[in-house]
Amino acid sequence: MNEKMNSRKISDAQREISSQLQHIVERYQQNIYRREPAQYAIQELDRVEKKLSPNQKLILDSCCGVGESSFHLAQQFPDSLVLGVDKSASRLSRKNEFKRNLPENLIYIKGNIIDFWQLLDNPKWHSRMQKICLFYPNPYPKSTDLKKRWHAHPVSKHLFRIPCAIELRTNWRIYFEEFAKVSWLYGRKPDQKSLIDENFPISPFEKKYSLSGHELFSCSILSK
Repeated sequence: MNEKMNSRKISDAQREISSQLQHIVERYQQNIYRREPAQYAIQELDRVEKKLSPNQKLILDSCCGVGESSFHLAQQFPDSLVLGVDKSASRLSRKNEFKRNLPENLIYIKGNIIDFWQLLDNPKWHSRMQKICLFYPNPYPKSTDLKKRWHAHPVSKHLFRIPCAIELRTNWRIYFEEFAKVSWLYGRKPDQKSLIDENFPISPFEKKYSLSGHELFSCSILSK
């Protein structure tokens, strides 16, 4: 890539993994997350189930934004069904160039990813899941916002219990290290590594951060 962009790097007083993180996760492990998944998500997953062929696996692109990463995943895994979920109808309906010819193995759904992580943590779905992707989530770098990071949110219990592979990508080292630590706490095995093939950015955020000279990180968690 010869382009250059100027996206500011994340900066905050937090320089290492939060000292509160393990205590928070252990508390989640001991308690039931009592939030009920929304009815719309149940209906949407019923639709997804009908579209899946008998031996086809499902890849979930969590918080997919405009859906470009979902598009690339569908091309990369043509035998799998890719589900891109984002809470913003505006982002999903944006008239991006790649949406002119979408693959048949791709579905977009407007929704809260919390609902889908909860519902997919079910033996019925465990065997159908191939991978969960979480690319460049909002890092919430202020130490006071720790519980807003996905790995420190109560729904993390459901996310890490789904036995498929999980891949996080982020441009913040602390998020990367904390996510890996939490995966260990839930009995998963993370393969931590720095990223990435900058000639093939999977999403607009990855392209922007790469062109701005950010160090990018990937945490790939092995399937059980």
